[in-house]
Amino acid sequence: MPEPAPKSPTFTGTYEPVRVPPLYRVASVGVLVMVVLQVALYVGLVAAAGWGVVWWAQHGLFMFEGMSEVRGRGAVWLGLLRAAGYGTPLLAGAVLTITLAAPLIPRRREEYSRVSLDKTDHARTYAYVNQLCEIMGAPRPARIDVMCQPNAGAALEGGMFGMLFGRRPVLLIGLSLAAGMRASELTGIIAHELGHFTQGAGMRSTRVIDRLNGWFAHAVYHRGFGDDLIEAFFTDTWWPLEIMGFLCRIVVGLVRLILMGFLYVSVAMSMFLLRRMEFAADACETRIAGSRNAVWATSRLQELVAGYDRAVDSAQELYHQQRKLPDDLPRMSVRLAPRAKRRPDGFIAGFKDKTKWYHTHPATTDRVAAMLRANEPGILGSDGPAHRLFDGFDDLCKIASAHFYLSVLEDDYDDKAIIPLDRALNVGNAEAPTPTGPRDISEVEQDDPDAPIPLV
Repeated sequence: MPEPAPKSPTFTGTYEPVRVPPLYRVASVGVLVMVVLQVALYVGLVAAAGWGVVWWAQHGLFMFEGMSEVRGRGAVWLGLLRAAGYGTPLLAGAVLTITLAAPLIPRRREEYSRVSLDKTDHARTYAYVNQLCEIMGAPRPARIDVMCQPNAGAALEGGMFGMLFGRRPVLLIGLSLAAGMRASELTGIIAHELGHFTQGAGMRSTRVIDRLNGWFAHAVYHRGFGDDLIEAFFTDTWWPLEIMGFLCRIVVGLVRLILMGFLYVSVAMSMFLLRRMEFAADACETRIAGSRNAVWATSRLQELVAGYDRAVDSAQELYHQQRKLPDDLPRMSVRLAPRAKRRPDGFIAGFKDKTKWYHTHPATTDRVAAMLRANEPGILGSDGPAHRLFDGFDDLCKIASAHFYLSVLEDDYDDKAIIPLDRALNVGNAEAPTPTGPRDISEVEQDDPDAPIPLV
């Protein structure tokens, strides 16, 4: 049976809501409008390419008129030329349509690498998060998902439609954070994500534009069925067919250049807004947890990301050598996380990074500087290990680890390969590292929590 949710007050003091400037709201709505227009333009381009193929198939037959009047060898060559003239636009249009439409086809997402918490079995976690939502004036999450990765996220349920019109927020929490942080640090990170829940149009626009950028990037850089078709039929074959293949490549290449322009415009118009949103969410974090706890959480996050990378590498090596996998990836991340030297304010000594125009998040040093300038005391009334915010934490880590392995290995996954963490560390010779300097941590870049890390 799950333990009852704590009844003692967790927060003290008064939370002052973070106010965003009017220009921020105008910009977020403007970006959303531009995104919708770009989506319409993209879909319209796909429809136009498909309609062009159908139109030419019906109306391009005029090229074969008068063929009966030509006799002899000339009729053969003329027929071939006319067939090439008729078939090339058809083929180029078909390849173009396939190339453009491929990103629109829903791809299987690794959602089963996450574990959704049942509201009854995990009443403590929901009670804590709901209490935090009430204090911040944020909507309560319809669902809380957990994963192994040291990250957290906020989203709207329901795919693209949910991004635009949904009202059911989903909170995502990385169990590696809960395993390796104090409750004050994890609470600040959760408050950061709940701050995104309050950002309305900004959150919707950035989520949609992220999906849109994925469409453009897939169409521009991904080698698909159309490219394979051209390569298979028009390489080292009869020269008229090679000419057709060359013309098809030109058409597809020109359209990809146009889409590349869309991609850069989409990135350029959204990154500034994304960084402003992160600063606003950071302000929510500091007002809940306090500036000191927020800075310590930022440092600890860098260590846990490095530890998670080491844990995945160790699990991968163990699987390749002995077909075994550790049963608790989050705690393995904590065991392998380096400990960096701290400045007096709690941040990693010597850590330096710079914000680039294409970054979705501000540089960590810029975010920490803003946290310290805020000098917020926070309103937390108690502290302790973060894992106490979860019912049955050890079992939850093992379940999430199994889901992660299943999402990566798919049909190759075998639950008999799971072994206890201590045994995995001994077998894999993955000894806990000695304290390292900031140089190891400064190279860490937090990954997209949806991106699977291959084990095979």
